[in-house]
Amino acid sequence: MQTATRLGVWMDHSNAHLIEFTGRTIQLNHISVERILLQNGECLCQKVNARNEQRNEYFKKLAEQIRNYKEVLLFGPNTAKAELYMLLKEDGRFTEIKIDLRPTDRMTENQEHIFVKSYFMKARKQSLTPEYQ
Repeated sequence: MQTATRLGVWMDHSNAHLIEFTGRTIQLNHISVERILLQNGECLCQKVNARNEQRNEYFKKLAEQIRNYKEVLLFGPNTAKAELYMLLKEDGRFTEIKIDLRPTDRMTENQEHIFVKSYFMKARKQSLTPEYQ
């Protein structure tokens, strides 16, 4: 069994699909956060604070998964990928991990798999091609 060193992460602010790529096979895992609803008697600032704590926990869970890979592709429809990227770049544990970002629309699970496979296959071909100057 081949160990995966490449991970694609489709993400928005509440869901992440982790797509492990080994070259032939793809494994999928999900991380989600619950939506926070304003309850009677709560002020908006309480909801904002709870949402920020929730987002930090969500990003922390993603970071723990990403630590296990050498190459990571973050992709998705909004700014969540850039927010996570900035947090990872500030953390010294991620300096040896190649992290790339790509904007995409919402995708089906199959489209996500194809996108990740295509990205890493293209990256692999480029790394095998000698550079001529």
